[in-house]
Amino acid sequence: MSLSTRTISGKHLLRRQPQTEWDAAWRVSWPADLRRGSSRGPRRQLLLAVLAVLAIATVAAIGVSVPSQAAVPPPAPAAAGFPPDVTSAPDRAHYDDAASWNGGRNCTRGFTPGAKRMQDWIRANYGPATIQGYFCRRNTANPSKTSIHGVGRASDWFRNAGNATQAAQVANFIQRMSANGAAMARAMGVQYWIWNKQQYSVRGTSVLPRSYTGPSPHTDHVHIEQNLAGSKLQTSYWRLAGG
Repeated sequence: MSLSTRTISGKHLLRRQPQTEWDAAWRVSWPADLRRGSSRGPRRQLLLAVLAVLAIATVAAIGVSVPSQAAVPPPAPAAAGFPPDVTSAPDRAHYDDAASWNGGRNCTRGFTPGAKRMQDWIRANYGPATIQGYFCRRNTANPSKTSIHGVGRASDWFRNAGNATQAAQVANFIQRMSANGAAMARAMGVQYWIWNKQQYSVRGTSVLPRSYTGPSPHTDHVHIEQNLAGSKLQTSYWRLAGG
């Protein structure tokens, strides 16, 4: 040890500086050549780095499975022109059916304002896509009713279930609609959708998936419905987005 080092050590002894619990443990357990630095910041960083390595080695040794970073859903993006996803919503889940079929006289002749904004939101978040769905007709499941397509509240977002990228986009959409007690679905007035032989109903603060056995398996598009409030841009997300 050099003279200057002894002199510095002597000053520490004369001043009798109080030690924290961490400093005391560090001085006892670490080699002298690692204790000579005077800055606590680098020492703490070095200790934390070593502890992290030891923790990883321990986990590997006992065979604990650590989820990969890819398994964690990415944060919901704030697409251009739209607010970020909400994590709570005052809106109640509500399903609005269409009126009885009357030969097409109650059809809307096009998409509602809410359906158009929903389509804009989908394209802003997932890129260019074919979205269709307005068709004045009977409900295929109940011919006595007008189809939701006929009253402009249903959009068909064309995605291919056999395409990994497009299927992942739909999975992300479902996750976002379902998260936080179905907050986004309720805030946007989304009441129901169908995708890849599954149907999803927004009930209370949950999204309930069930098998779908209708005439179309919906493996080439997502059928997305809005309730009346959502179709009129009267739900909380669309008010937040400025309509």
